[in-house]
Amino acid sequence: MAMRSAAAGGASSVSANDLMPMVYEQLRDLAAGYLRWDAAEPMLEPALLVNEAYLRLAANPAGSWNSKEHFLAVAAIAMRKILIDQARRRHALKRGFGRSKVALDLVTRSGPREIDILEVDDALKAFDRVNARACRGVELRFFAGLTHDDVARVLGVSRKTVVADWAQARAWLAEELADKGKSTQG
Repeated sequence: MAMRSAAAGGASSVSANDLMPMVYEQLRDLAAGYLRWDAAEPMLEPALLVNEAYLRLAANPAGSWNSKEHFLAVAAIAMRKILIDQARRRHALKRGFGRSKVALDLVTRSGPREIDILEVDDALKAFDRVNARACRGVELRFFAGLTHDDVARVLGVSRKTVVADWAQARAWLAEELADKGKSTQG
């Protein structure tokens, strides 16, 4: 199945319907990992999360994917957004009780620690204002599980740029999340 690059001026000829069977198992594995983070959502099954993400992607006729990795990344980010939306709804209902925690060892300096999933989302939104491309890289590496090479292909930059962005992102997010941890403990 040939795919034309959207960046090269051609529209992708591959639909979500065509790509979903190729990445379904990978997305299901990612969804299972996300749901392990989110103990507050025990009733949601990985397949349901993948299906909800698929429905969001298929409903967007303007969506164009220039590779299987690109589609996988967009679908993984859609799943993250679904979980963030659910966490926000739970937080609004419970007024802060039972907020979801995620183990975030990729960016914290002190090794693995549990961080509120909404704090991670807020930190990523703030980092997006600092370096949008590096923020996309974090989403693709952390939430979609892509390699540096895959991220470089999806973003249309060199691997060296992705590695530099990743280093900046880790340092910035570690500082930001450490500050949040201090303010919630004290």
